[in-house]
Amino acid sequence: MIRICKRTKSKRIIRNYPLNVKDKEKSFFDDEIEKFIPGTFLVGIKNATIAGYNIRIFRNFTVFQNHTYFYKLTFIQRLKNVLKGFLDVAKKKDKLYVEKAIWIIDTGSNNYFHWVADCLTRLVYAKSFLDGHKVLLPTKFKNLPYVSESLSILNIDILYYKESEEIKVNELLLPSRNAPTGNYSESILALRSSLLKSKISNQLSEEKIFISRRKAGKRDLLNEEKVYELLKKFGFKKIYCEDLEFMQQVKTFQNCTALVSIHGAGMVNQMFMPSSSNVLEIRTENNSSDNAFFSLANFFNHNYFYLNSRYVSTNNKTDLYDISTSELEKLLEADF
Repeated sequence: MIRICKRTKSKRIIRNYPLNVKDKEKSFFDDEIEKFIPGTFLVGIKNATIAGYNIRIFRNFTVFQNHTYFYKLTFIQRLKNVLKGFLDVAKKKDKLYVEKAIWIIDTGSNNYFHWVADCLTRLVYAKSFLDGHKVLLPTKFKNLPYVSESLSILNIDILYYKESEEIKVNELLLPSRNAPTGNYSESILALRSSLLKSKISNQLSEEKIFISRRKAGKRDLLNEEKVYELLKKFGFKKIYCEDLEFMQQVKTFQNCTALVSIHGAGMVNQMFMPSSSNVLEIRTENNSSDNAFFSLANFFNHNYFYLNSRYVSTNNKTDLYDISTSELEKLLEADF
């Protein structure tokens, strides 16, 4: 019923502090400097049933819940899902029968960063075992163009399903997360290689990029106009990741050697930048939790810098950040 197809050992990694870190702010990064990355596995499941975000065997017994839900479930939450599986047997549902499929998502996957860093890496980890397997996705993923675009580039078919449907899969592949969210393994290198391999010109030009989040709807820069006027003096151009198709983002960042951005999903694109590029992340002050892009920069051997910003509350629930242009200018003059 369930077999282990592939397994990778756990490992310990050591990261470097940001190049401009102050002694009093090292504590913001301390938890990420030495990290234990659990082992990864790929399981094959015969005669699995998919209901919503639950994978079931013996028709109703829910398994591997911590790999289909974004937040780690408590024992009580897992137990409720198991009981719900038994209760669902009595309900009539539309059924869809599939020969081969692969599961790579969790409940937090409908976000560009998590799709690229968490989901596609799970897919790449299972690549050598794929033989006509389709990626199972809820229909809401149809509204995310980068999902279908990226899977098309990787030559993987999609099977969309309604969460009210029950999917019967004869052969289901389930790769575990390659690393806890905000951490990374060799699978992200394999993903980078697959995406850069065939569709991008080898003629590269060095570009400096500022990612604007003005169209993102949250985490906007209050004084963006002044900031960008300064960045232009240092050769930066502004882009909106929301305006670019998936492959356009890959191509754009393949040419990027210096990146400035507020903490946000677009910063995952630094994985396509040449090694030893410069990355400057605008973060909220006293922040010790949002270190995913600091960790990613370390993984790809980029020169990581950060700039603290002041948080400005608003009435329309849009997060605004305000940074010192004089501090930014000092950083640009010294390091970029």
